[in-house]
Amino acid sequence: MHSGWTLRRWLPRRRRHGRRPLGAARMWGAALSRLEVADGLAWTVLPLSEQQTFGYEPQGDTGLPNVLVNIETVQMAAAFTEREDGKVEVGFRAVPGFDVAGIALALGGGGHKLASGCLLPGPLEQAERDVLALLRGELARQREAAASDDGRHPQPG
Repeated sequence: MHSGWTLRRWLPRRRRHGRRPLGAARMWGAALSRLEVADGLAWTVLPLSEQQTFGYEPQGDTGLPNVLVNIETVQMAAAFTEREDGKVEVGFRAVPGFDVAGIALALGGGGHKLASGCLLPGPLEQAERDVLALLRGELARQREAAASDDGRHPQPG
């Protein structure tokens, strides 16, 4: 009985899964050195100049938003990656009970409640300012909604 599955086919893919090039690891170090955490929000930036210094060649998601959202006290996280074309990739993450999909959708991106993203025009500093303002407002709104929901359903009067 042969299903087409072989160990040889599986191993190369499995070894690549979750692994990052050395340049990506160095970028994580640089990005984490600029990490900001305030009032349940964590974020960092990856300027193009540093990506080039470390020899990092973006190949999609850096995985960095996942690291940020796992910081104690953080409910939402964002990583801003500057691209060669001047645009900025933003990866969002949230802990269960919070939702970053609405922010990504409002900015022309997509995803789901706990993981989403978008591509914005630069410059990096402007994208960071604009998105952080939206995230702070959304985080406050979601906290307020959660606090006002006591878990009971309205009873007919």
